[in-house]
Amino acid sequence: MLLLFSAMGSDTLVSVVAGAGALVYAASSLLAGRMLGRSPRSGRIGTVLIPLGVLAFGLGPGWLQIAAFILLVRGAGPFQDVPVGRIVYDTLDDLPGDWRAKYHHLAEREIALGGARVVSFLLMALAFAHGNDPGTARLVVVALAVCPLAVGLLQHRLERLRAGASPSPRAPATAACAATTG
Repeated sequence: MLLLFSAMGSDTLVSVVAGAGALVYAASSLLAGRMLGRSPRSGRIGTVLIPLGVLAFGLGPGWLQIAAFILLVRGAGPFQDVPVGRIVYDTLDDLPGDWRAKYHHLAEREIALGGARVVSFLLMALAFAHGNDPGTARLVVVALAVCPLAVGLLQHRLERLRAGASPSPRAPATAACAATTG
């Protein structure tokens, strides 16, 4: 958001951009639902466009930053969010027991995601320890562009495992979740 504030210069314009991003995300969600239903590989749209959008957001000039944020990051978001959510919930469904016994896995997931957010905020705090330079914020955003790319690549790897010799379409996800959660 720091880059949005530095590019836009006013709270009102940042709010307009955030609202436009929400509208693009909503429209893209409808499209992603249809496309992912027809071809699960269309999730790669998010794998490619989100990191490109983050890079353009971090490196581009003012209005290119805004367009990259709205169109690429927010527009491609559902193409990554929906498949990742499906993987999480399918894996939980495959674990033994009823939902009450598995609910803690969702809490663990949120804790892990929250931890990653804290780490990104700490990186920003360390980067700004010696001044308030928007160039530093750009470098941190560019470094964080690796995260959505890594998620997409892991998702692609899981799809390849599923396409292998597993008897259940969700068996690799269950094995991976069981291995990481104990």
